[in-house]
Amino acid sequence: MDLSILNPNQKEAVTTTEGAVMVMAGAGSGKTRVLTYRLAYLVSEMGINPANILAVTFTNKAAREMKERISSLIDSDVSKMWVSTFHSFGARFLRREIQALKNYRKDFIIIDDDDSLKIVKQHMKDKDCFMKPKDILNLISTVKNDEALPELDEFERREFKEIFALYQEHLIKENLVDFDDLLLLTVQILEENPLILEKYNQKFNYIMIDEFQDTNKIQYKLIKLLSTINKNVFIVGDINQSIYSFRGAKIENINRFKNDF
Repeated sequence: MDLSILNPNQKEAVTTTEGAVMVMAGAGSGKTRVLTYRLAYLVSEMGINPANILAVTFTNKAAREMKERISSLIDSDVSKMWVSTFHSFGARFLRREIQALKNYRKDFIIIDDDDSLKIVKQHMKDKDCFMKPKDILNLISTVKNDEALPELDEFERREFKEIFALYQEHLIKENLVDFDDLLLLTVQILEENPLILEKYNQKFNYIMIDEFQDTNKIQYKLIKLLSTINKNVFIVGDINQSIYSFRGAKIENINRFKNDF
């Protein structure tokens, strides 16, 4: 595999394959190129089975382009490589493993934000609620991603908890999974089922995350669970380019990674 297009620092990042690796660099410095070449290097030069590699980015377009670039670099079938967004990974995982949760069936339906809002409104309709439906929905998302409830006064807290409980009961009864559940339920299954956790740790020998500065608490927890056995975790990011704070992105995950790995 020809690495001559890479500068010395990029080449070092591509060929340092074992253990935890963190690459922090500015815009236009070739971070995504490094990640793509590293994926190709693992397969073509180290003989790693593409099915044993997990690469995560933040948009479906970026994941698709990454897979196309890898295919152009090496003469190998990379269709079995898990290259996806966090939420696409969660959906794929749950299709295989959701029956580990007694309240869900394998034929669950994934709902979007509009569907979620309709369910919230439905359960607020017969109640004299002070909060707005969109505010309730945003709080539900925050709780599912941060596993904590933001500061609310006593009245708001009581109102939110009531609607949240009704919302969750509705989802479970109808076998529905919302966008945030794709990761929350995945993490729950991995935490509660040691054999499933071990299976996916054995499967993914190498894990790579693009735009790491945009990970939130539940995403970080997922990566940590999947790397319980193999610590071959490669992250790239730029602390000055975090764009998902409105979705709970935690820039402190970079320092957390340093400490944990």
